[in-house]
Amino acid sequence: MCRGVWGACGSGAQVHGLILAGGQSMRMRSAAWPNADKGLMTWQGHQLVARARRYMRSQGIPAILISANRHLLDYARHGPVLTDPSGLPNGGPLAGVLAGLLHAADGWLFVAPVDVPELPVDLCQRLAAEASPQHPAYARTPAGPHPLCLLVHASQIGSLETFLHAGQRRVQGWLASVQARVVDFQPAIEWRNLNTPADWA
Repeated sequence: MCRGVWGACGSGAQVHGLILAGGQSMRMRSAAWPNADKGLMTWQGHQLVARARRYMRSQGIPAILISANRHLLDYARHGPVLTDPSGLPNGGPLAGVLAGLLHAADGWLFVAPVDVPELPVDLCQRLAAEASPQHPAYARTPAGPHPLCLLVHASQIGSLETFLHAGQRRVQGWLASVQARVVDFQPAIEWRNLNTPADWA
């Protein structure tokens, strides 16, 4: 359970969860889904945003935020919604992370993308064991990194603002710049991304 964050990151540390659902879902769009918004699509009987919120709660996260830039009222049914900070058009997922960090103020942010419907039960706990205020931690499997399965402290707001306002957008580029720590997980059914109609099929 992510309650381990308090031990790893300092007694009484506040942890917010952030569900990343602010993208344009361009790869999901088709004749059948011309205005697709992945987070609001139903998989195995539940909208992805609802599944992500339930997962965050299972990790022991008390305050859960949603990064979204479309269909805000629909997302607001599931929790407080944060849009991308002003001055960062097309900022990508890092703009959503920045919005979450600004809301978290002086605490921690546990980030998960909305389009990965199954994640490990020990994800936040293991990230918390490696993260520090100076060094975020993110997940990796033998198939590749999952840089948006991330635990990061609000002390990184300045570095992320500088990175984004310089026109940079690559998640792994920013993580490398702050010497983020990598936590290895074994491959399993978890980590499936539902990005395209073929993935859903």
